[in-house]
Amino acid sequence: MLLYVSNGNIPSQWAHTVQTMKMSEAYAKRLGRPRRRGGFQLLIASDYRRYLLGRPSLRKWYGLRGRVNARRIPMAWALERAAFDRVTWPEWEERAVAHAAASKPELVVTRSYTIAQKCLEGGLEVLFETHAGPGNPKLGTLAGIAAHSGCRGFVTTTEPLRQLYVEHGVPADRILVWPNAVDLDRFVVRPRARSRIRSSLPFGRNATLVAYSGGLYEKKGIRTVLDAARLAPEADFLLIGGWPQDVTRWQAEYPDLANVHFQGFVNNVELGAWLAAADILVLPASASDPDAAHTSPLKLFEYMASGRPIVASAVPALAAVLTDETDALLVPPDDAPALAAAVRRVHDDPALAARLSAASRARASDFTWDKRVEAILRRFAPEFLA
Repeated sequence: MLLYVSNGNIPSQWAHTVQTMKMSEAYAKRLGRPRRRGGFQLLIASDYRRYLLGRPSLRKWYGLRGRVNARRIPMAWALERAAFDRVTWPEWEERAVAHAAASKPELVVTRSYTIAQKCLEGGLEVLFETHAGPGNPKLGTLAGIAAHSGCRGFVTTTEPLRQLYVEHGVPADRILVWPNAVDLDRFVVRPRARSRIRSSLPFGRNATLVAYSGGLYEKKGIRTVLDAARLAPEADFLLIGGWPQDVTRWQAEYPDLANVHFQGFVNNVELGAWLAAADILVLPASASDPDAAHTSPLKLFEYMASGRPIVASAVPALAAVLTDETDALLVPPDDAPALAAAVRRVHDDPALAARLSAASRARASDFTWDKRVEAILRRFAPEFLA
């Protein structure tokens, strides 16, 4: 059995949990139900209330179609919501490692440094996926994980991350680089869904709709989007996602923008309809983001699959996938006038918008979860494909 051990915070708003669930769906589709030898199982934290009632539905939260063969490990009768909002959870890691030791899987896959280390110490074989960037204190443990005889290898998402891990003692030939991916069918433009979303928005006019999806952090370029909205009052701007405190902060800083709407968090199953409602999608990553050269954002591939024209910052991580004037317009980061000008250009040139949309949708087919799982298994666990 291949056992995928989550960080424990599923379901939650964290983007890494979307990646975990989409990968698990693809693993389960390829390997089938868990059995004595072979098959797939996902291990997640729960409480007895969720365990008994089966709520909330992972299928509805993450937009899953197939089974993920999830095993829930109850941690208490009723966990507070904050428990699932943590990035790491020591109590869960201890319980998860104990379960892995008892079930004796042929291979453990995880994104948790602690779980990887403890499973290796317990004699289990581990395939470790990590997207940790510069400055992460856990990078110092990579050499030890790599040196362990039970470590099958490492999976990451970008070439700069591979170079970073090599600098921290991981042999280059032990690392597979494969970007994040997308479920193409979840991001097909459906006219009825587009109409429903547009009619629910508070703008009350038929203007160009510019949308952003993701965290509302300064480093994500949110200030640039809001400044661009001020420079382009003829367009409406929709910001999808963010924690409540982030929404409150930006609304307080920009109280006078009648052409901006903060939608807040939207489940992945609903996100495709929200992106389809837009005329233009913006990805305004800031040059101040320490991960600007390393990250492989999920929303990039969701944008591409949505078939909407994309305007993005020309930071290294995005420029590694997108090509200016081919499948997106790339603008200088942190430059609100340039972003606003690019939005106007796409709006004023329907042929350009159609060309960018078609090219990005076609390119998205290279980045599917099924292809990613297939590549990982062929490299590190070919016995599961026999």
